[in-house]
Amino acid sequence: MTLQAAAWLIGLAYCSAPAATLEQVQSLASSGRYEEAIEQFGELLDAEPVAAAVGLSRAQAAIGERDAARDTLAQALEAHDDVAALHAEAARLAFERGELDAAASHVARARELAPDLLLARWIEAELLRVTGRVEEANAVVDYYNANDVADAESLHLIGLAAAQFARHNGLAEQFRFLVNELYPDAVQADPSYWPAHLESARLFLEKFNQAEADRALKAALEINSRAAET
Repeated sequence: MTLQAAAWLIGLAYCSAPAATLEQVQSLASSGRYEEAIEQFGELLDAEPVAAAVGLSRAQAAIGERDAARDTLAQALEAHDDVAALHAEAARLAFERGELDAAASHVARARELAPDLLLARWIEAELLRVTGRVEEANAVVDYYNANDVADAESLHLIGLAAAQFARHNGLAEQFRFLVNELYPDAVQADPSYWPAHLESARLFLEKFNQAEADRALKAALEINSRAAET
């Protein structure tokens, strides 16, 4: 075989190599391989404009590129203003940046499009909480009581809301439920979902149980050693 033919075959093999799937790229991000995930989410934007934009934005935020994360969502919303998930993600990022007016605007749009979207409901509750309207914020817990929730991220959001409800109402038993049942259910639903371990650790620390917190933090770091929150 000539050198030219060999080069052609190598190029053909490279060009015909299958692109990574959305699930594969999400797995990269979950394990802390953010730079690879950013590149590959970018390659998926045409095929998966909403999920890839959300994943890209989260990966950018995870390495401190919050302006880029905001721009990613803004660009996606220019073409998909009618997608509630994008508005909810933009609301989350705006809230984390302290941009409460922007967060409220995106929450309102998300809930207009999808009234029961859990992420939008959670950010709305947090907006109510930080502006002193605690009783209204507690309403998010009702969603868990009235719906079957099985995926890890939804369970995480319900756990966050339930913990706030327990703090506001002095419900110590709720904390035991979260660390013994709800967050383990989230891990069972998705073994790579390290935020469930992190939230368990935070609750253990809140109750001065440093030994269990340490175990939970180590479990989170085994999945993603680059998670800044952990």
